[in-house]
Amino acid sequence: MAQSLNGYTFYVHNLGRFDSLFIIKSLILNNTFELTPIWKDNSIVSLTIKYGDSNIVLLDSLQLIPESLDNIFKSFNCVTKKAIFLIVL
Repeated sequence: MAQSLNGYTFYVHNLGRFDSLFIIKSLILNNTFELTPIWKDNSIVSLTIKYGDSNIVLLDSLQLIPESLDNIFKSFNCVTKKAIFLIVL
């Protein structure tokens, strides 16, 4: 993690139900990161990632805006579309 990101907070939409799985799996495989999740109703609402003296916080924006990304984009007349990822096992 770059020192320039130390102390930053990032919002990840639906962090607690979907995205955190990919993030946590990747960071656990590289055991130089310390992870501190905060749970609510079986869902991660906050994830602090520490690497050496640096840390960042990921927050679930779905807790603030309980709407799909597609609907949020439409409400702001945004032409950008959410990408769809497929997992092949």
